[in-house]
Amino acid sequence: MTERNLFLFPDRSLFVGPLTDNGMHSHHALQIVYSPGPVTVELEKQVLKSSLTVIGPNVKHAVTGNHPLQCILLLDGESSLCQSIVRNCLENKEVLSLSLSSHVPFDVSNGDSPSRWIEGLMTFLPGQPLREKTVALDERIASACTYIQNDRDLRASLIELAQHTGLSEGRFTHLFKEQMGIPLRRYILWLRIRRAIEALKEGLSLTDAAYEAGFADQAHMSRSFKESFGSSPAELLTARGNVRITFCAPS
Repeated sequence: MTERNLFLFPDRSLFVGPLTDNGMHSHHALQIVYSPGPVTVELEKQVLKSSLTVIGPNVKHAVTGNHPLQCILLLDGESSLCQSIVRNCLENKEVLSLSLSSHVPFDVSNGDSPSRWIEGLMTFLPGQPLREKTVALDERIASACTYIQNDRDLRASLIELAQHTGLSEGRFTHLFKEQMGIPLRRYILWLRIRRAIEALKEGLSLTDAAYEAGFADQAHMSRSFKESFGSSPAELLTARGNVRITFCAPS
């Protein structure tokens, strides 16, 4: 079976490999589907077949294709990059379908950086220049991230973090999203998903992994996985799924 790779960032995930039909579904993320060969995207009222398709958040769809370098990029609906693409590329449309005359050079087997692939993919989208704002990480936000990561239950509150950084709650909330690209609660969710995956890979049951990662229960964890990158933990971490998962630093 061809290996499937899933790269997890705080505000996005990149899946590379042949797809299987997962039926009609929707999630909070914006989805970009790319392949050197055409991919079929089924919507409620139409079927598209193209090299690159941008699907807005909360749009029902199903994706099928079998190219080994098929890619799905999921961007958190509250992230700065997602909001920029919705504004500059979709322009009030639910879906954008493009046929490409050239392709993004990307090869996981050669150690290519998923961040580099994502940057290359952005160049194909209309509304250029579409660039993320790069800012040096404020030392207070860096300290807050360390504080959150060191919290055993991943339940650090906004009040705690504001006091830890010496900022008001409102200023901390604004600065955190400006610096990290996503709201505080979405960042904490990413850390919980990461901890749950690590627990599952160590052999814990779905229920125990959910509690280990700070989720209310197994159902809460499974919903969070689906909303974040379209698959349940069971689908990702079984032998049938054959998915290699890599955690990546914030872009």
